[in-house]
Amino acid sequence: MKQPKLILDHINDPDSFAYHENKLTKLSKAMAVAMLATGMSRLSTKDDFMQFFIRMGLFYKEEGFISNFFARDEITCFLFDGSKVKASVDQIFNYKGILLESGFPNSTFEQWMREVNSLYLILKVMKIKRTTESDLPYKDLIQYYASETCITISETDIKNAQLMADIIFNEADESIFSQ
Repeated sequence: MKQPKLILDHINDPDSFAYHENKLTKLSKAMAVAMLATGMSRLSTKDDFMQFFIRMGLFYKEEGFISNFFARDEITCFLFDGSKVKASVDQIFNYKGILLESGFPNSTFEQWMREVNSLYLILKVMKIKRTTESDLPYKDLIQYYASETCITISETDIKNAQLMADIIFNEADESIFSQ
């Protein structure tokens, strides 16, 4: 499996934050992982970002995504190897217009909820392949970890994620989405 291709042609001035010495920054790479985890292939509208933040809160709830946001006012993203990248909400909004070359449109929340455990399993296996010397093929790793990989999402988790996203947008500059 290859790292997904990011298309940054539609974001404002990507050279100022998305690249460093002609290579993607860690945050740009982490955005690709986050977009995979959240079932988002593009982030361009207010609704896209609302769904992105809600799903990030749910997908990474075990990592304390929501509580970390409330405690430190920062967003934690993860790379394929599991390492963390910290960002402000404004830094995430800089990626307005980002596309993940997947061939699929953004999934609806209901579709994502049905697929979340598969997405979690795929990202877990990708992390294992990148952080170990495992020679096992992806399909064998997926079979091995499938029985123990599960995210449980309660109504309370959804309400907390929605609250976090609402707070983000209540504090956001509306002009971000009028351009």
